[in-house]
Amino acid sequence: MSRLLLVAICLVLCLAVAPLRTEAQTPVAAPTIDSVTAGDGQLTISWTAPAGVTGITAYDLRYIETSADETVAANWTEVERVWTMWSGCLDYVLSGLTNGTGYDVQVRTVTATDGAWSGTATGMPQMAVSSDANLSALSVGGKSVAGFDAETTSYHFGVASTVTQATVAGVAADASATVDYSGTDADSATDGHQVDLSVGCNAVTVTAGDGATTRFY
Repeated sequence: MSRLLLVAICLVLCLAVAPLRTEAQTPVAAPTIDSVTAGDGQLTISWTAPAGVTGITAYDLRYIETSADETVAANWTEVERVWTMWSGCLDYVLSGLTNGTGYDVQVRTVTATDGAWSGTATGMPQMAVSSDANLSALSVGGKSVAGFDAETTSYHFGVASTVTQATVAGVAADASATVDYSGTDADSATDGHQVDLSVGCNAVTVTAGDGATTRFY
């Protein structure tokens, strides 16, 4: 009898100290970032939902400067619920960024729990590039061209045959545009661009900030 009681007690104790076995949960699959489009002080992030995942209620996003240490959690800035149910397209405009600075971004799925973060995508906000290649003003010989109109690109001036130079100055309508003149500055000691006059056209060329759009006056 005592032997049976001892065996029973041993079984109870063994069961009491045996470790509990738990099944490891598989993290919810991460979405895929499709594109990061640069804007002025902002990035537009678009992504695709993970295949086969149901019950998605939201997405979170986090970002970090590319030059920062991504292994330090405190370096990331997290934006919760950048998309929620019925929000429409899977994209988000991340604003308040610094132009010319690279940023890494990640997105994660939210169901009943937070999913895994996606792979990293990178973007760099840029100031909007202007295609404005107009002049806002034009002067010759220190005098403004009367009735100047940016849409009028041809003006006629008559000078005596003994005049070989004239000071031409154009003001670009957009600050990012550049203004060039035909020929080199004939007199660098004098303010303005001294144009060596030639019979025919003497051009003023405006190149827009995009570096591609030009206009000739």
